[in-house]
Amino acid sequence: MASRIASEERSALHRALHLYPRLTTAALELGAMRGTTRELAREYGGWAAVVDPAGEVLAVAPETAVADAARAASAAAVSGQSLSVVDSNGHLVGHTLGAGAARGRLLVWREEPFARPDYTVVAAAASLVTYDVEQRRRTRAEGHRAAAEAVRETLEEGADPVTATRLLTSWGLDPQDITVMVLRTPLAAGTYDVLTDYAPPVLATSTDRGETVLLTSRPAEVLAALRDPAGPLDRVCPGPAGVSEAVSTGSLVQGLRQARQALAIGLREGRAVTSIRELGAIELLLASAERSVPDILVARVIDPLRRAEEDRGVPLIATVRAFLDNNGSLARAAAELGIHRHTLHHRLGVVGRVLDRDLDSAYVRLELALALQAHALGADGTA
Repeated sequence: MASRIASEERSALHRALHLYPRLTTAALELGAMRGTTRELAREYGGWAAVVDPAGEVLAVAPETAVADAARAASAAAVSGQSLSVVDSNGHLVGHTLGAGAARGRLLVWREEPFARPDYTVVAAAASLVTYDVEQRRRTRAEGHRAAAEAVRETLEEGADPVTATRLLTSWGLDPQDITVMVLRTPLAAGTYDVLTDYAPPVLATSTDRGETVLLTSRPAEVLAALRDPAGPLDRVCPGPAGVSEAVSTGSLVQGLRQARQALAIGLREGRAVTSIRELGAIELLLASAERSVPDILVARVIDPLRRAEEDRGVPLIATVRAFLDNNGSLARAAAELGIHRHTLHHRLGVVGRVLDRDLDSAYVRLELALALQAHALGADGTA
């Protein structure tokens, strides 16, 4: 038995010594992820995969094993540098990728057991992939730094929208759907490194006011990350933030103004994150002049309430009017409408949900009052 084990070990060691140069050659020819997974799968007769920290398969060989690799990555989501799992189906080994922080894992599976030299091979392959991953990260972080000046120029008056579109598109942003976020804190040194690892495309720059400006086409995900005190984005972009509505590359200056105004109001009211959409009347003052303000108000406030009235059979517009006419007094508004206060409270809750607005905000109430006036003017020419 001992001689057989020693023979298997020598065979595995001999195989490993011949596999090292093949791994290096394949990594140079195909890239570290594709090259190493191909050679490992070919050598061990099973499958090999590179997965990111979330378990998403980035490279796999053979390609038919992608589902198996995803399941294995999910089941093997444990801490530690190396990994070895044995079950009724076979044997799985793995090694963490990354210099410092974990960037993912290299996984290799086959039916037969792995010998000790095989673990060394997997570790060496993981080193090749790690080097490639870290080089890509460093290059992308440098790209973020280099792009910061160009991003700052897109936010200036008279910026060329064609150039801005080309820049933002190259980073994966939608040039017709850009949200501008302004933070009052200066741009932190590690911001570009964090953005390199961040899934939603985000561009960052600083201004001469000492602000940090973020541009993204996926604001919900970025806002969630900013609100997460344990997240890496909050660490480099702390403090209150102001958020614009979605704008095109030709309106980035407008988006910057909106975000700054939202931030200023949020600071006064003690908000961590303030969207200009939460400040409807202020948003209107900063909006473009493509349509008249009354038309915008009716489309944004009255029309949704009218549709909700038809669906629910509840007079929401009259409810809002009574609420505002009585300066927010539930008792007086309910008496005017001839309904119970609880009924009025429920109706106002429906209004808030339909419009996605907080009716306790003075700015929202101002917007509602203006919308009712615009509706009255459109209906009979008098307010």
